[in-house]
Formats: sequence, C-alpha cells, structure tokens
Amino acid sequence: MRSKEASYRFRDLVRVIIASKKGLDPSKPVHLFGAGHPLVFPLAILLGCDLFDSASYAKYARDGRMLFPDGTRRASEVRESGCLCPVCTAHGIGEMAQSEALLAEHNLHVCFGAIREARRAIAAGDLWELAERRARSHPALLDALRELRRHNDFLEAFEPTSRRGALYYVGTETAHRPILHRFRRRLAERYAGPSAKGLLVLPEGPRPFAERNARLVARVLEHADVHVVVKSVWGPVPLELDHVWPMSQCVVPESLEVEALEAAEVFFREWAAGAGYPFGMLWEGDETLEAIVARAPGARAVDWNAFRVRATADFQFGRGAADALLAGTVSYVVSKNTGKVRNVLVDGDHVLSLRAEDGLFTLKAAGALRLRKAFDPPALRIVVDPDAVPFVREGRNVFAKFVRDADPELRPGDEALVVTRDDDLCAVGQTTMNRQEMLAFKRGVAARVREGVPPAPSSPRR
Repeated sequence: MRSKEASYRFRDLVRVIIASKKGLDPSKPVHLFGAGHPLVFPLAILLGCDLFDSASYAKYARDGRMLFPDGTRRASEVRESGCLCPVCTAHGIGEMAQSEALLAEHNLHVCFGAIREARRAIAAGDLWELAERRARSHPALLDALRELRRHNDFLEAFEPTSRRGALYYVGTETAHRPILHRFRRRLAERYAGPSAKGLLVLPEGPRPFAERNARLVARVLEHADVHVVVKSVWGPVPLELDHVWPMSQCVVPESLEVEALEAAEVFFREWAAGAGYPFGMLWEGDETLEAIVARAPGARAVDWNAFRVRATADFQFGRGAADALLAGTVSYVVSKNTGKVRNVLVDGDHVLSLRAEDGLFTLKAAGALRLRKAFDPPALRIVVDPDAVPFVREGRNVFAKFVRDADPELRPGDEALVVTRDDDLCAVGQTTMNRQEMLAFKRGVAARVREGVPPAPSSPRR
C-alpha cells in the first residue's frame, strides 16, 4: 500500500487499510509502504499495520525539515527543539540546521521513538488514547480518526472485552470507540430491563453511579415503580450494570463539549426506544418526587445483589443466560470489605465468580455445563480437534492450530466453552482471539484454559 501521507489524505489512508484488512489473512503481517511520518504511526498501528518503511526521514532532512511526534518544522525556524535524542543533546539547533546528515539522524531517532511509544501503549492497553491524542495534532488526521466510527462493526471484533485500568476521555471521539459501540450493542441485544411503569433517568455524575445515588434511588423506589438508568457520556447505563467495564472504570471531565452531550442524548434515545420505554423522567431534585410518583405509582423492592448478577450474566453471555445459570437455590459469597458479590453458587455448585477489575464473571465448569444445555452450538463455544481434547481436559491451553470452529460473537477476553466435535464440554477458558483469528493462526494460544472438565463417566454395561 502506498501512503497518502504526502498530501495529508489520512482519511483515504484509513479507508484503504480497512478495506485491505477485510480481505487479508489476519495471521499475516501487514506492511504499510511509504508511511514514514511518526504522526501517523499510532493510527496505522491501531488499524493493524505491523511494518513500516520510508525514506521520508532523509527526504525531510534534504528539505531542511525536522520530524517531531506531533508534526514537522523547518530547522531554520526552530529556536529550541526540546528533543532528547542523541543528536539534539550533542549538537545545537544552529549546527543541525546546516547539516543534512544530522537532520536525517534526528528524524530517524524520532521515528524509532514513535514506534517505541506505540509499543508501550500496546503493552499498557491505551493505544486508542495515544491515537486520539496524536490525531489532534493535525486536522486531516482528526478527520481520519472520525472515519473509524463508520467501521465499528469491523473494528470491534478485534477489541478485547475489557482493558487494564481506566478508560480516559480524550475528546468527543472517545465515545465512538469500537469497545463502547459493542457495549451499547450488547445492551440493546442482550439486556432486558425489569417491567416497570416508567424510566427514571439520572444525569451523569460521580462514579460509581449506584453507590453515589443509593439514598436517592432507595427513596424513589419506596414510592414509585420505575427502572433506574444513568444517561452517561458513553450511553445509557442501567444502574445494575454500572460496575461493568468501563462504566465505573473511566475518567471523564466535569464539563463536556456540546457534541459529546448530543451524542449521549442520541445513544440514550435509541436504546430507550428499542427497550420499549415510552417516556423518561429526569430526576432534578426533591421537588420532582411527587411528579414521579404520580406518573408511576407503586413501589419496587430490589435485591441489588441478585439484580446485578442476573443483569451481568445476560449482558455477558447472552439473553437467557441468567435463567440457565441461576435455576435452583442461589447463594452468594460476599466480600467482607465491599459487601459485593464475589462468588455465585447454585444448588451448592460454584457457577460464577465476579471479577473486581472489570465487573464481569469468570465462568466455572458447573456454570459452563448449564450454558451448554441452554444455548445451541456454536454459541459461546470453541470446538477443538480430537487430538487436543485430552490435553485440554488436563487444563492445558487451547492452541489456535487445534481450533476447528468457534462462535463468531466471541471476542478476545470472553469466557468460552471448549467443546469436542460432539459438543461434549472439555474445558472452560478465556479467549485471546476472535473466531477469524483462531481459524487463521497456526500458532499461538487461542484460549487460556481456566478449568479442565473430565469426561462424563460412561454408563456401566449390563
């Protein structure tokens, strides 16, 4: 691929890369020819480019220009570079401006530095933040970043279920990231709110929403039959799902741009219409309680632990998962420090554990057996080759070369049922790839096995 970088056609570059990636084997490295400016590296890497080559470092030097991570400047106009590369620390800017070789060496150091920064961001899980910050260095690059939202259905398939640490608001573009697009889509497809006479919509405020609004919500539910949802910058957040990453694990400024607020309104209205709520009631203060009660008289007694567990199970595994997982006598192991559910037991069997870092469940073997009965193949499944089954049952990881099929809806970080060709459960694991990658790669771990499942005892012969 030839880069459009020279004429700043970054939006076209995005379209070319995505169109190419859709037709390429995901196990093969992608070489982006001619992309030599560090400004474009984070965005290109975000889109799946692995290799770069360009003579731009020398061409810019020949023209007397210096590369920087956020743009290009003429050396003759630079008074202080601020760069800490070996060239800039050993030579003055005046000397460098007169030497094409020194400028070329500086440019090369900046390119390598940008690559190292991107690798650090990948390891830290904040490559999107880096790409968004860099995009604000040039209007054409910002247009390219905004082009990505048109391809969210493709991009989200490669996004992990959650990331380490918090999600930071960088700008209005952050709300359109693929991982947030997936949250809103799964909310619409998998989550079913409780039957209620109305919808109580809370404005965004300090997180976590449920804890910050606990007294207010308890008071309202004593007098009104309403379902409580927060209108956040990322989209609608039912109060029982506010612990799911990144709704509580994020950093958002107190004041938001008009564009971000308008997008949040659109996200909310689309969800509310699809969920069948004909009206919303925005809580504005104590004086509105009577109005809420008049519109939705009644009361709702909510067991928040049970409410959260059921909502999270459906959101994570699919609508109907809660019914399958929680059929029987349910008991909880609750944290003494936080009062939150840590383990879920049904009829004495440990079926789920709640992860504190992202608010999602770790699936246990007893829970996986229930989901296998409730969901038809290929839902939630990774089908492995017979040769790998004995090793997987022992707790060994699932390697991509032994994967024969998988659920197209699985994403990196999802909990999955590892099954034989006959749909016999042999392990429970956490995916590291999506289906397309599992079937394409011939090496590497496709899923990290949490718990092997021995074969069911055969019936005794008579």
